[in-house]
Amino acid sequence: MTYLLNLLIFTALNILNIFFLLLIFRITLGWFPNLNWFSKPIQVLVKLTDPSLRLFRGIMPMVFGIDLSPILLFTVVRGLTEILKNIRVE
Repeated sequence: MTYLLNLLIFTALNILNIFFLLLIFRITLGWFPNLNWFSKPIQVLVKLTDPSLRLFRGIMPMVFGIDLSPILLFTVVRGLTEILKNIRVE
């Protein structure tokens, strides 16, 4: 049973780390105005990250035209990662 729980925690940690990297990539791509957002790889990235970003856009309003919702999402993802790292099942 402990093996299964450790495997589940390890998998969740990996998924959160990959999601964090996808978020960083998505936010970085937003700095390039001439980017074609309708190309297939970028559309996949948008479909993976947009639902969570939309959730936090509803919570955190824009300030001076700058979307600060990724900061809140980064904080939540990193917080969950740290919580899962500190869980020890023996």
